[in-house]
Parts: sequence; C-alpha cells; structure tokens
Amino acid sequence: MKARIKYFQTERESMIQYFKKSVKFIAVLFFVLDTGYSVSWRADDFFGDWMQWQHSYSPQLLSSMKDHLNSNFLNGFKVKYGKHQDELKQMVPFLSWFGHGLFVCNGQLGSDLNLLECHDKFGQVYEWLGTNPGSLLSFLKNDSNFTNEEINLLEQNSDINAVINKYKSFAKLLFACPDKHLRGAYLFSLADQLFKWCFSPEHWSEFKSYLEDPKSHPVARFAYSIMWNYLVGRGWKDWNAKAIEDIKQKTQHGATLVYVAGGTDILQLLKNKIYNIYIIDPFLPTQGRYYSDSSWERWIKGSGKDFGKGDSVVFDFNDHKISMVRSDFKKNGEFQAKVSTGEPVKLDSSVTEWTVIGARGKILGKVVFDRRFATQSDFCTSKNRVVFMSFNEMYHAFQPTKNGGWGMDLSKISDNSNIYIKQLTFPVNKAYLNAINESEAIKFNFIRLGSCAT
Repeated sequence: MKARIKYFQTERESMIQYFKKSVKFIAVLFFVLDTGYSVSWRADDFFGDWMQWQHSYSPQLLSSMKDHLNSNFLNGFKVKYGKHQDELKQMVPFLSWFGHGLFVCNGQLGSDLNLLECHDKFGQVYEWLGTNPGSLLSFLKNDSNFTNEEINLLEQNSDINAVINKYKSFAKLLFACPDKHLRGAYLFSLADQLFKWCFSPEHWSEFKSYLEDPKSHPVARFAYSIMWNYLVGRGWKDWNAKAIEDIKQKTQHGATLVYVAGGTDILQLLKNKIYNIYIIDPFLPTQGRYYSDSSWERWIKGSGKDFGKGDSVVFDFNDHKISMVRSDFKKNGEFQAKVSTGEPVKLDSSVTEWTVIGARGKILGKVVFDRRFATQSDFCTSKNRVVFMSFNEMYHAFQPTKNGGWGMDLSKISDNSNIYIKQLTFPVNKAYLNAINESEAIKFNFIRLGSCAT
C-alpha cells in the first residue's frame, strides 16, 4: 500500500509539473499569437560590413613620423612610389627637393637612394605638420616646382579625381610606414589637422587667400584632396578615437548623445560603452549601400502586429557583452524624401526604442531611432544633450537647400555651441561653420569638402 501511495504521489507531482509547463507554454503561445514572433540576432547579422572595414583611429602626433625614418620607411617609400608613379610624375621636380639623388631620368628612383641624404627634409615636413600645418602650406606656396601657372592650368583642366589621386599619392609617400593601420592613422590625423588649421578662426583668413588666389590653387587642392578623401570620400565610415572618448565622458555624466543623420552607425558607440543614444535620420532606402543589405530595416521595425517588440540583438565584445531589446515602436505618419538619383519616395515617420541590457539583466540605457529629417531645434546643445555628426553631414547641414544643403539657419546657433564630429579630434563651433559657408561662396573650382548627400 505504501508503495502504491508513493507511486501516486510521484505521478501527481509529475502531472503538476507537466501542467505548470503546459500552462507556461500556452501563455507563451498566446503571447506569440498576439504579438508576433520575437526574434534574436547577433550583431554580425547587422554589422557584417562595419566589422570588416570600419576603423577607429587614435590621433597621431604628425611630428612623431620622424621616429619611423628608417630602412623600413625607405622600402615603403620605394613601394609606394612604384605603385603611384603615374600619379606622381608631375611632382618629380618638387619631390627632388627631398634629396638630389632621389630621382634619375624619366622620374625613376635612383638606385643609390640614401635615407641619410633626405632624412632632414622629411623631418622638417613632419615638424611643420605637427606644430603648424600652415608652415608647410606656406612653403609649398613659395616653391615654384609645387605651384606655378602651368601646374595650375594643368590641374584646372584635368579630371578632379586625377588631381585628388596625385595629392593622395604624395601624402602616402610622406607616411610610407609599413604598418597599414598606423599609416591609416597618420593620414587620418593629417586630414584632421589640416581642417583644424585651415578653417579655424585664427587661420581662416590666411587659408581663404589660398582659395581666392589662382596662383595658390595647387596648394589649396592639395589640402582639399587630403581633407576630402580621409574625412569624407574614404573616411566617412571611420571614427576618431578622441571623439569617442570625448562623448563618452559627456554621456557618463548623464548626457544623451544626439547623433544627427547617424543611420545605424552605433557599433563603435556600444563597443565603447556609450548606451544613451538618440539617432535622428530619415533612413533613406539607399542605406543598403552602406550597411548589411536590407538588414538595417530591422532596427526600425520588425514583423507582427507589434512591429517586433521583444526582438533582441546580442553584442559580444572582447571585454563586455550586452543585448538590445526592442521595447517600443510608434508610427507618426509619413514624409516625402528624395534619394541621390532625385527619385521621390514616401517613407513612414516613426520612433523605435531599444533598451540596452547588460550583465544580470541590468538596464544600461536606451537607443532611439527617430525616423525623420533633422530640424533646427535638433542642433540645440546643453549639458545633458550632446550633438554629434559625421563630417559630411555637418558640412551639408548649414548649406542652403539650393546648394544641396539642409538649409539650417546658422544665425540661430549659439556661439558657445559645440558639435562633436565623428572624424575629428575637436568639436566644431559656429566659427568653423561660418568659415565653411564662406568657402562655399569663393570661386574655387574643385571638389566640395562635403560629398553628394544620399
């Protein structure tokens, strides 16, 4: 009898546990039927492209390139010159300044190339760049082998890309260190420091004279080629580690990062533990060119009646692991937009909220995607509101719409406002924005520092 009682007790307990599991399953089933399936992804599903070719560069002191003037540099110089010889052939008379034995006939490198002979000249250039880039520009302006009427006319009548490639190749020669990432960091820093000097309140009037004087246009084209390529053309995707550190400090003291026209460019922010992010972007259909196919759309809304509430994305970084869970989605109507081809499109206006969750379920912050165009008030800054942009979008924001800009009113921006820029070591203030607008009014026939908006 005792054995039978124990058997029934065991069976009853099993049935109770089965019933509890069944009830839980039914409850989950009803939730899924009511809200649609919640889906979990890994960050790779969204950021496959970013993980492969997005860089975060630490600022380099340009004068420190002197420390790399060794046999490895000389070998790199030879390789770079051989690779870009066609682009550099017009510069051979100027490049000979670095050393008389540097070149022989037809622009070929001399076989007895000696680093000792040109060490001091390279060192002088790095010193200029590291302390005052204007000193290098002034030197180039006064060197008749770098800029003269013939060179100016030749560049003026050449394809813009050919001129940009000429000066890109020159910059690669200057920073021909064998480490590819370090070389990229130096070139990124070169563009940063050129922009900082050229458009600063202290030096803008001097650089403005380069844009206004045709005799100095080759020097201006050199500066523009480097700035455009490493901040926009190639550098649109890259981050300055100093910018990340600056905005991280702000957010750690309670500020929200307002990333204007940020798309889904949040990987580096989350990797660096910046969790309170508010992105304002129209999310044009052309986003697929820059992200992982159409997967970027999942950030805006998911499937089902609740548009993917409960969907999650897992990020597994080297030093920490987080997840993001879609906690809200609201549609706010529709708006009209144009893609880069000029084709009009109608898009949903919406606000999507993701909750950032850390270890043991701790809520770390929120990432919000506000799908719309930016307005004037979005550029208001405060102690608790840090405005952040990429260089290209910053350049367009305060240009008139007739010039392809966004038409924001610069006069309504406070003199004390700072906009942090993804590619720069310093925030841009109203004085820099004024200089940019002035530069656009000058008849300097070359590429704009802001590329075509998408």
